[in-house]
Amino acid sequence: MARILVSTSWLMATGAVVPVYAGAWTAAGRTQLSTSYDDNVLLTPETHIGGWYSAADLSAQLQFEADQVVFRADPRLLATRYQSETNLNRTERYLTLFGQFTSELAINSLTLSAAQDTTLTSELGLTGFAAVNKKHRTSAATFNTTHAFNEFVDGSLQLYATTNRYLDAQGTGLIDYNYGSALLNVNYKLTERSSFFLQTTAGKLQVPSQANTIAGLDYNKTNLAAVLGYSVMMSPRWKATAYWGPSQVRTGYAVASGSDYSVSVTRKSELMSLATSFTRDVTPSGYGLLSRRDQARLDWNQPLTERWATNWSLISVRTRNVLTDGSLELNSVNYRDLTGGVSWLYSPTWTVSLSAGFTRQQVQGLDVAANRHHAALNISWNGLARRLN
Repeated sequence: MARILVSTSWLMATGAVVPVYAGAWTAAGRTQLSTSYDDNVLLTPETHIGGWYSAADLSAQLQFEADQVVFRADPRLLATRYQSETNLNRTERYLTLFGQFTSELAINSLTLSAAQDTTLTSELGLTGFAAVNKKHRTSAATFNTTHAFNEFVDGSLQLYATTNRYLDAQGTGLIDYNYGSALLNVNYKLTERSSFFLQTTAGKLQVPSQANTIAGLDYNKTNLAAVLGYSVMMSPRWKATAYWGPSQVRTGYAVASGSDYSVSVTRKSELMSLATSFTRDVTPSGYGLLSRRDQARLDWNQPLTERWATNWSLISVRTRNVLTDGSLELNSVNYRDLTGGVSWLYSPTWTVSLSAGFTRQQVQGLDVAANRHHAALNISWNGLARRLN
């Protein structure tokens, strides 16, 4: 899958003169070369297609930073080549531009994103779609603004829009779609370490190819949610956040009611990094439907010595489409992956790592689950940022 992420800062001049900001330009690069093994690339339950492959992951970062302005561009290229299954070869392209303008009481930013990838990545753990390697393109724009009203209350607004296009997807069931959402958050600071927040979300899914169906009932699908949450810094290293609230998914024919919630705990220190969460939300899928998604995740990084470290990640996702009659699709997709590895810091810029993992995907209604074993040896170069001016 190739993704191009583009983000740029939101700057508006109120007069005829455009402000000029003096700041520092920096640049950095990153390269990772991998030799990997995957015994079931397409994640199919019966016929397994896989083997050895090589990958080159090239990325760079260009950044401008001044007192009030930050701009960052992150291009990336990922090329994957298989030893025997050459039809699975793919080149993925990514670009991220990020920009931010900060004033005394507000922070404003705009992020634009675009991606060219394949269904091997875009549908992983979401639709359960497998068996072919089709091209997928996506683009997105995200605007964020945060304003501090006083020392206790602040609010934020996020506007998001994305388009997804599937190339040569005939016979797959995948369908082009557009999705947009607005999120409003109000945060009340109780103490230096704790706060309450109220968050409301409204989103709309549009399927262009269904715009001319009977009364256009399948064209627009919306989701609404309002949650109340609490966040606390239990110590300088531990933080916990939880929220819950009702949600609705509205189709042209019915309304499906449910709830959105999340519980997360993180720990950060020089000796260990740990993050765990359990979340239920609503997300669009490649079948042109909104889906209820339950996701549990654990990420753990543990330094062993000054140069050696171990990393582990565990993820479990269950996705159920909300059908046009408001019911949840019985054929849910259950996706799980466990990956662990070790890394060796050869120098401040060079790292060697080895990882291995197991993936399992079960589509309810199919008798056999899809299993996959994967492993990779990586050599990474992380260039130090250099100032250009």
